[in-house]
Amino acid sequence: MRIVNEIISLPQKYSVPQDAEEVRHDLLTQAQLYKCVSNGNQQTQVVLMGREIQTHLAEVETARVALTAPLLAAQRHIMQLAKDHCASLVAEKDRLNQLVTAFQLAEQKRVLEEQARREAEIRKLQEAEALAIRQAAEAAANAFASGEVEADIQAGMAADAAQAAETATMTAIVAPLPTPIKATGAATKTELCFEVTDINLLYKARPDLCRPPEAKASAIKAVCTVRDCIPGLKLYEVSKTSFRRTT
Repeated sequence: MRIVNEIISLPQKYSVPQDAEEVRHDLLTQAQLYKCVSNGNQQTQVVLMGREIQTHLAEVETARVALTAPLLAAQRHIMQLAKDHCASLVAEKDRLNQLVTAFQLAEQKRVLEEQARREAEIRKLQEAEALAIRQAAEAAANAFASGEVEADIQAGMAADAAQAAETATMTAIVAPLPTPIKATGAATKTELCFEVTDINLLYKARPDLCRPPEAKASAIKAVCTVRDCIPGLKLYEVSKTSFRRTT
């Protein structure tokens, strides 16, 4: 897409003018004639040659600045146009990011709570199953010992209860695990952040994490974890959401 109405046209290639090339060639040719300085006269000539070269270098630098200044100004202007154009969109995108991040964090909490309830329910069912199996075994032993019909009936009922308890336990175990609702087209990740509380303590403890007089952010994020305890440095994590481009 276009960001400015105006058409910006630049040359396909740049080259140095022939007269400038000739001046450079003449200066190089003359300068290479001087191989040593052995007297005051030679020194004067070498100094004059050096000054001519310095004059040409200064003229080239002046011309370069004059040519690039409008380009740099145009670049800064276009960058500001793009920044101003996108500012409200960036702010709105950040707000939407926060909405999705908050929901994803809530989903993570919900899943953890459901997993805890599921595990507690499975433990409860396993305890009930173990009790039912013991009761069935006791009822079967009593029925065998007494030989009474009533005891056989109770043993059968206990066995059915044990089977039902086992089925309930297996049903709970194989039930689908709770999962968070995914955000298609977006990704929520945890990012390590830090705050320097005392740069002197940090440098004394971990000079590899510093580029004096400041902390080295790239090094901290590359080797540190939120569980690390480093003097002068506070580490924490922040969840952030990023949107993918539409295709």
